Amino acid sequence: MGAACCGHDSKDISTFWRGLELRKISFDKFYQIYEKNQVNWLNSGENNRYINLRKCQELNRLLFNNELTPDQREIFLDKLNEFVNNLSDKLTFFACLSFFTQLNDDDASSKAKNKEKENYLESLRVNERKKNFDIIFNSLLKLAIKKNDHDDVTKLFIQLVTEFTVPFLCSNKKELDEKLKIYSKNNRELLFKQLKMFNLQKFYEYMFSTNNISIIHEDLARINTNKPMEDIVKVRTTPNVNTNNNNIVTPVA
Repeated sequence: MGAACCGHDSKDISTFWRGLELRKISFDKFYQIYEKNQVNWLNSGENNRYINLRKCQELNRLLFNNELTPDQREIFLDKLNEFVNNLSDKLTFFACLSFFTQLNDDDASSKAKNKEKENYLESLRVNERKKNFDIIFNSLLKLAIKKNDHDDVTKLFIQLVTEFTVPFLCSNKKELDEKLKIYSKNNRELLFKQLKMFNLQKFYEYMFSTNNISIIHEDLARINTNKPMEDIVKVRTTPNVNTNNNNIVTPVA
C-alpha cells in the first residue's frame, strides 16, 4: 500500500486506533447500522465492485479519527479504501469492524445502568453467559453472510490493526521491516490458531477487549520470538476454558 507515515509512536499500535469514533459504540448499535446501510455501502462506488468509504452513510463518521490531522485523515481514508477494495468480499471488511466496538452499551446518562453493567460478564450465570456469546457469534455470521466467514472476519481484523497500520506508524525502513516481520501472515495465522483454542467467552473477551489491539500486538511479538504457543495460550486463558467442541470457535464447513 506504500508508506504514509503519520508520525505516531510505532511501539503502541493501539494509539493509532484510539480516536476512532467506532470505538465508542456498542456491538448492537453497529449491528443495527450495518443492517440498515449495508446495501448503500456496497453501492457507494462507481460500480458494484468498488467501495467509496467517504460515501458510506453512517460508517464514514465512525471511521473519523480525531488523533489524526486533516491531511493524515485523507491519507488514512485513501489507504483504507484501497485496502477494502482489494478484498474479494467487501462484507467481510464491514463485519470485521465490529471488533472495534464494545460488547455492552455504556450509557453515561444512567449511573445505575453503568454500575449494573460494570461487571456484566462476570455477573452472568454460566448458561446466560454462553447464550450471550452465542448470540454475538450468530450475529457476526449474519454480518458476514457466509457461514465460514467468522474465521475470515477474525483474520481480517488482525491484519487490519497490524499490517495495514504499519505505514502510518513507521519512522524508517528498518522499523518498517521489523514491524512487517512481526505482523507477517505466518505469525497472524499462528495467532489465529491460538484463538481457535478459546471458547466463545474467552474469544470474545479477547477480540472485544478495549485493549485488543495492544494484546494482539503483544501476542504477535511473542510468536515472532518463537515463544512456545502453549505459553501464549496460558497468558490469555484461564483454567476453566472449556474444550467441549460446542463452545469452541471452530471452522464451519
